[in-house]
Amino acid sequence: MAGRRRRARPRGGPRPVRPPPAHPHRHGERLPSPREFLAATPLDGAAPDGWAARVLRGGRALLLVDGFDEIPAAERDRARDWLADLITAYPGNRWLVTSRPSAVRQDWLGAEGFDEVLLTPMTPDHVRAFVTRWHAAAAPVDPALEGRLLESVRTKPDLARLATNPLLCGLICALHRERRGFLPSGRKELYTAALSMLLHRRDRERGLRLPDLAEEPQLQLLQRLAYWLIRNGRTELDRDRAEALIADALPAVPAVRVLGEAPAVFRHFLERSGLLRAPTADTVEFVHRTFQDFLGARAALDEGSFGELAAHADDDQWEDVIRMAVAQGRPRDRAGIIRELLARGSHRSVLLALASLEYADELDPVLRAEVERQAGRLIPPTVVGTARELGRIGPLVLELLPPPEEAPDGAAALYTVQAAGGVLSERAIPFLARYGGHPSYEVRAELARLWPRFETRRYAAEVISLLPPDQNVTAVSDEELAALADFSPRRDLNVVGEVTGEALTAYLREVKAEYLTVRGNDLLTDLDFLKGQDALVSVEISHCSGLRNLDGLRGLPVRSAVLDLRGRSLPLGPVLADWTSLRDLVLRGTHAPWSLDGFAPGVALNSVNLYSVTPEDAGPVGLSRHRRLRSVSLGECWAPRHPGEWQELAPLTELAELAVTGSALRLAPDGLCMPSVEELHVPRAFDGGLDLARRLPAIFPRLRVLSGDFDEAAVRALLPSHIKVIRS
Repeated sequence: MAGRRRRARPRGGPRPVRPPPAHPHRHGERLPSPREFLAATPLDGAAPDGWAARVLRGGRALLLVDGFDEIPAAERDRARDWLADLITAYPGNRWLVTSRPSAVRQDWLGAEGFDEVLLTPMTPDHVRAFVTRWHAAAAPVDPALEGRLLESVRTKPDLARLATNPLLCGLICALHRERRGFLPSGRKELYTAALSMLLHRRDRERGLRLPDLAEEPQLQLLQRLAYWLIRNGRTELDRDRAEALIADALPAVPAVRVLGEAPAVFRHFLERSGLLRAPTADTVEFVHRTFQDFLGARAALDEGSFGELAAHADDDQWEDVIRMAVAQGRPRDRAGIIRELLARGSHRSVLLALASLEYADELDPVLRAEVERQAGRLIPPTVVGTARELGRIGPLVLELLPPPEEAPDGAAALYTVQAAGGVLSERAIPFLARYGGHPSYEVRAELARLWPRFETRRYAAEVISLLPPDQNVTAVSDEELAALADFSPRRDLNVVGEVTGEALTAYLREVKAEYLTVRGNDLLTDLDFLKGQDALVSVEISHCSGLRNLDGLRGLPVRSAVLDLRGRSLPLGPVLADWTSLRDLVLRGTHAPWSLDGFAPGVALNSVNLYSVTPEDAGPVGLSRHRRLRSVSLGECWAPRHPGEWQELAPLTELAELAVTGSALRLAPDGLCMPSVEELHVPRAFDGGLDLARRLPAIFPRLRVLSGDFDEAAVRALLPSHIKVIRS
């Protein structure tokens, strides 16, 4: 999943816009324009003409492009160009693109300014919360059922490994209620039971009596639709095509003729089963890709299409189909599919064969050993993609991954830990714990990052507690913060997300923090938990939009501070006037008016990075008092507003790094000379042309590096060869 952030938050928040999903997935047809974004939604026709384009032009949209991996590989470049054109045409919006990791390369949208994040599987804590909320929403339900299901998920590893996403969790809850506490034992059995439930659910709910029709004939027809979609790289098909496929199959499935001809059969599936839905009047799709793949695998087995399955082993859209074919096949079928995968010989096909072992309840032990032998050549993983694929294989891979003494190299150890962290089982915890003392900081940081995937207190006790005391760890919940205090108290701490002030107060009552980051927390209304933290040398408060005051920051002995304030324009003056030990300051976001002459008397600043926004531009007035500054970055509100204000920068004789806008740089007066500056960054283009570049050697005679948003070749041609020019 990739997200692109805009530079500033518009008032009123973004308007969510989701382009219709049918277009890029269906026929290779033209991708939608903004005026078509509300098509195939209940709001189609409700918005005024041009509404989507106006929202996009105003930078007020949040655009979701969901399921990029479901676009056939041959069409993804075209879809990416479509996305890039939209971003260029409508700057300043937020963009969120989702895809399965296996379908795209790492940092695949990096050039467009996207950050990449991984949506992790549900942790045991998430599963418990889901089960509790599901039963509350499904009331009335026997309260004992909830407790029995929670106990089953906790004590039965096979069931816990199935409950990895909301779809499967919901199926487990529904089947558990339907069967009065008795659940299928494996993934194949779970899907089969779910299909049975969905085939009859709507009619039972409505009390309808329809012709008695066995499940198997219905599945025979549905699996033909599913396999057609898979073979054609689609997730939707036209109604006419669906009816034609059913008509072709009806002679071989006479039991379904009790419903009538193909149009009537199609209508029955669409209206009476819970497996199909119509995203538009003319198209149909399965309610979830999982059921499409499961039924498509049935069709492949019936046709004996083992070679076809293996031929698509390197296609991410066939990955689950192949695994589900192994799960549903007879022992001879499973062996045939796995041998075809090994014969193909690609890295991905071998790993897919290894992943399929989990689904093969019965398999020739010689063939199983051969799969493990060939997969062993790919271990330890050497790239992040292989690590992810290994992690999806499950606990089996833990027996093949090397222990830390056999992976001393930092990169090999890092990818090994990433692979083990992808295993959806508590059995990964003892393996990961063995890497707790690894000398590589990156390896230990990965162990800390994996914490939310596992049971909170056990992982803290067995893994986090082994990390060195100076290892930075992030807590994302009250439970994690409490577990840190109990098992591994740290003075260097990140707190991200909606952790309560009470939990922070309790932790800091026991632990004197030295480095503390609190980010992305809209619950906090004050920072009183910081009061009395006399050991704190570095603090970051970012994106905490609920804050009503900053009093908790006053009087702290901090030397380094990052304040990225959102929401209210809070007064900074009383805080900064109290920070007598401050050396480095970063200001972003918004705050009440304040000027640079408001620092504490005698403070010896080393660096200031000022990109915050105030109701009134302050300019650099007061900066000249801080003669020991070595690094200064000035955004629009803080940059010189007229030539005279450059005299606030000229006396800074130790200044080595300067970042300033092109418009402010153009105001530099003739004769200005700042001989100490060696690195200059211009985050905005040289307004009005390149003449300014010719002046730079005179203004900054010791300049070594120039970076910014400009024509790199043109600027380089105007400067002496010893100055390194970088476009950034």
